[in-house]
Amino acid sequence: MARVLTGASGFQHSGWDESYYPPDIPADWKLAFYANDFTAILLPEFVWRETSHDDLEQWLEDIDEGFRVYLRVSCSMPDLDECGKISKLLAPYFAGFFIDQDVKVDANELFPKLSPDINWLLSQQHRPKDENDSIRYWIRYWGQLESIDHRVNAVVIQSEMDKRKLRQAIEKIEPYLDTNNDVLVLYDVSSPVAQDLKDLRILLELMAIA
Repeated sequence: MARVLTGASGFQHSGWDESYYPPDIPADWKLAFYANDFTAILLPEFVWRETSHDDLEQWLEDIDEGFRVYLRVSCSMPDLDECGKISKLLAPYFAGFFIDQDVKVDANELFPKLSPDINWLLSQQHRPKDENDSIRYWIRYWGQLESIDHRVNAVVIQSEMDKRKLRQAIEKIEPYLDTNNDVLVLYDVSSPVAQDLKDLRILLELMAIA
């Protein structure tokens, strides 16, 4: 069954050692601790590229299989062989590659090369005229809501949360959520507060979305 997942971009943020994680928790236990509260993570590209495969597997060793890992990609033409290998390494947790909004994508060049066996999430601004069923889309919320005319697979919150306005935005987005695939609601601000992420999860639960 499709789910609405909540998560942050990264789990090793400044201040979380004091405000969120237990004292003296080993570094390789942090993702498992985070996964007790949230259902997804978006790993920044420098994290998943610079972390050894052994360490990535160690991070996921004690995590429930319902948890999902997304990987950020910040180049216009990903190394598709590498992407295929890392997606298999992270199975069954791997959920898809998340291509940054700021990346200049030539849809006509990129889309035919993407494997339909791997989920790719692109900003709605990258949508080509000819739809590709293997491509999914995300939109951003940063205090105002852009127009939506297609199914949404991820909602990216890029500003500090005013809960009333956020609830209004989610209510407008809800009819467009893809009911056939998991949908990610991502808290992606420069210095996230773990409690804000918990509040987001609770809000989605109260709205009977998550």
